[in-house]
Amino acid sequence: MPDILIKIALLLLASYTVFGQPLSLPESEVKKLKQNLEVGSEDTNSVISLWRLARYHTMTAPHQAVIYATESIKLARKLDYTYGELVSLQALSFVSTITGDWQNGMQSAYDGLQISQAKYPKLEIVFYNLIALVYEKQQDSKHRLEWLLKAKNDPEIESLPNNGKWLIYHNLGEVYENLNEFDLAIYYAKIVDTNCRRLNIPIEVSYANAIMGRVEKKRKNFTQALNYLRTAISFSNKFGNPFLESEQSVDLAGVFQAMNQPDSAIFYAEKALAGGRQFKNLVLTISAAKILAKIYEQQDPAKAINYLNIVNAANDSLYTSSRIFQTQNIVNTIKQRERELVEAKKEYDNSIRQNTLIGFLIFLDY
Repeated sequence: MPDILIKIALLLLASYTVFGQPLSLPESEVKKLKQNLEVGSEDTNSVISLWRLARYHTMTAPHQAVIYATESIKLARKLDYTYGELVSLQALSFVSTITGDWQNGMQSAYDGLQISQAKYPKLEIVFYNLIALVYEKQQDSKHRLEWLLKAKNDPEIESLPNNGKWLIYHNLGEVYENLNEFDLAIYYAKIVDTNCRRLNIPIEVSYANAIMGRVEKKRKNFTQALNYLRTAISFSNKFGNPFLESEQSVDLAGVFQAMNQPDSAIFYAEKALAGGRQFKNLVLTISAAKILAKIYEQQDPAKAINYLNIVNAANDSLYTSSRIFQTQNIVNTIKQRERELVEAKKEYDNSIRQNTLIGFLIFLDY
């Protein structure tokens, strides 16, 4: 793949697919993409059209996004269009993961990683981040950190567009926050905040301030926590990302709950719960409903029970042992395959050395 095409691929992957932001398109262009598909042409342009539609629907109609991404992968494989297959696997993995279909998210990410390892090593880094995303949603910080460090230490991180590098850094801040390594969490969040204000990347400024807000909440510095989280929401509004605003609303609700300000906590928790339902985000739904159940525990037990039922239903759907086992089974199978490839290469190298030695000895006999 020529360098210029790799740069274009990295730009597209980092800006629109791997790093989790939906593709914003005017309605006229969405209509045009759909009309182009109705023609029925099976070419590379159709693959990209399907991919663009998948990314467009990721946050607003995730079920439809899965359909478009799946069709795009199928057509790309039929056409032997590897780049199209890669970007479509990215789209499918991301939307599957954020909606709780972790098995499909992990399988798509690993499929993409294997293709990039074989054909486009410069693209491996973006799949590291997707695999880390699956572990994030499963609240498995140890494995998430393992894959994020692979991304951070990849030499291609400096060649990614700004959004790509800073997303990896903000993810490191999040994982260190979850591991209660607060100094490291603040360290990465401040790097992102400083650089992304300068580079005018509002969404990353939003993520960074949300990290600092949650850390200060854990440290019981509630006033600072509120300031950071309000800053986070103001920047997510600038970017026009209701999905992110919903996630940060539950953080604000938690701070107000800790400050014993139930009215404000209820306002933001209800906002987060509505977002969780709208975007099919079960993790967010659980977090918001837990806060509401706790608040209403004393003043309105019937409401508290209703919210607990929401928590239990979402938990049953999301955190079943079989789903997590199936996801990890994919990882174990592919790691075993990688080990077998390493061993096969060692055996091949040994046989080459042995044959060379035998040839040398035969030469000496003459």
